[in-house]
Amino acid sequence: MKSFRKELWMHVPGRRGFVNITREVNAAIRSSGVQEGLG
Repeated sequence: MKSFRKELWMHVPGRRGFVNITREVNAAIRSSGVQEGLG
């Protein structure tokens, strides 16, 4: 089974915040070469 890991670092204005990471996750999946699965 192939696995892939990538860390994403985000800066938020306060201690808590919401960040839309959809683009970053899609890019990570594309760069991983995974063809099927949860992505």
